Amino acid sequence: NIINAVVGTVLGLVVTAFAISHKSPTPIIVEAKASTYAEESATAVIEEVTVDTVAEPTTEEQTTEEPTTAIQLFDVPLDQELQLYIMDLCEETNISAALVIAIIERESNYNESAIGDSGNSLGLMQIQPKWHQWRMDELGGGDWLNPYDNIKVGVHILKGLFDKYGDDVYMVLMAYNGGSSYAERMASKGIVSDYAIKVDARATELESR
Repeated sequence: NIINAVVGTVLGLVVTAFAISHKSPTPIIVEAKASTYAEESATAVIEEVTVDTVAEPTTEEQTTEEPTTAIQLFDVPLDQELQLYIMDLCEETNISAALVIAIIERESNYNESAIGDSGNSLGLMQIQPKWHQWRMDELGGGDWLNPYDNIKVGVHILKGLFDKYGDDVYMVLMAYNGGSSYAERMASKGIVSDYAIKVDARATELESR
């Protein structure tokens, strides 16, 4: 009996040991390791993409410099600031800046303090306040000998004349110089004034600068 008991105990131990040595790994542990590896791999990919995105900016982030175009001034005795002012006014009103310069040259020879017609015509564009004070008031100016105020009114007069006579530069120039009645009287006779011919020719010359 003692021998049988011993043999039974030994056999039990052997079976237990065999079962333990062939036991399968716990599935949960394997899955946890796989999950951890997957997370590490995903992190590595995200980090790599992030680095690439920073290193290579998108098209929207890239900026290109616009080429600058130099503005060519007229070769006349008017400073740059005043010439640019004339160009801006003329662009707004669709009037040739060269024509305005040619009128200034003819009327005052670029003398902003010029006074003509027995004191009736003033400034660069030789404007008569008795006919055009309303324009000065409407445009917010106040000094006929201020070149900016004077030119602003002069361009305003020209704009009205172009609206009236269309693209007929001769009519516009004759009306500017002598009034609409004078221009229409000359036109009815088929005559163009010397003033209109010379100012227009000078404007054409300035345009080719």
